[in-house]
Amino acid sequence: MKYALLSIAVSILAGIAPVQAEVRADVKAGDKALHDGAFSEAAGLYTQAIKSGHLDGAALTGVYVKRGDTYREQGLYDQATSDFSTALKLNPKLAEALNGRALVFAKKGLYDRAISDYGSALELKPDLAFAYTNMGRVYYYQGEFSKAAERFESRLKIKPPHVYPMLWLYLARARTGQDPKAELAGYIKSAKKGHWIYEAAQLYLGKVTPEQVLESARNGKRGEQREREAEAYFYIGQYFLVSGDKKTAIAYFRKVIGTGVKRFYEYTGAEVELKRLAGAR
Repeated sequence: MKYALLSIAVSILAGIAPVQAEVRADVKAGDKALHDGAFSEAAGLYTQAIKSGHLDGAALTGVYVKRGDTYREQGLYDQATSDFSTALKLNPKLAEALNGRALVFAKKGLYDRAISDYGSALELKPDLAFAYTNMGRVYYYQGEFSKAAERFESRLKIKPPHVYPMLWLYLARARTGQDPKAELAGYIKSAKKGHWIYEAAQLYLGKVTPEQVLESARNGKRGEQREREAEAYFYIGQYFLVSGDKKTAIAYFRKVIGTGVKRFYEYTGAEVELKRLAGAR
């Protein structure tokens, strides 16, 4: 009898192993699809993995967060919020889930809830670099430029430094009436070169023209031109806004909206700036 039970157990384990391997393959394929921007495909693969019943613990919470990211990228905010909240029920101390849910709240204009989640995420994981940048953007959207600058500055203390928070820090400083060119020039020295967005920093430093920024954006990887143009239009619009040319700034912010790349921070930023400029008339 003992050997019969052992044989049954071995048979069960042998049957489980291929299923678990298939689930791991689904998650891996989902990760690749997410990386490649195939968000709907990634969501489907993650859903298969979740429904398999062969995920638990950190693996399960991680897949919920990843699927939440795919839903957010598709603009499916209710589904995204549900997945991030489910992950937090499974693990209340998962900073990445808090950051993900905060991103959704920010896209929906629920800024106080976004800031609360970002704050909780940073309490749990003080070195979560992008949470500082994301929180800074929310303060920027609210017009609280000094608070925004503090968060961008905090991000830049975490290695490696990144050009995007450098740009947002420059803009936040400029909106408080400062001249942050020297500060930006100092940060840029330690920035990784080669990415086209580096040209936006050069624009703010007076070393290139808006046309050159656009040219650099359009010369990058095929299939991503619209996304790069959305970013370029936004940072060029900010260049003109900071320079006092509101009319040209508005034209560029409208170009951002025209790209339809709603998932980008710059798209949200353009929406906010257009509302601010309309209200200032």
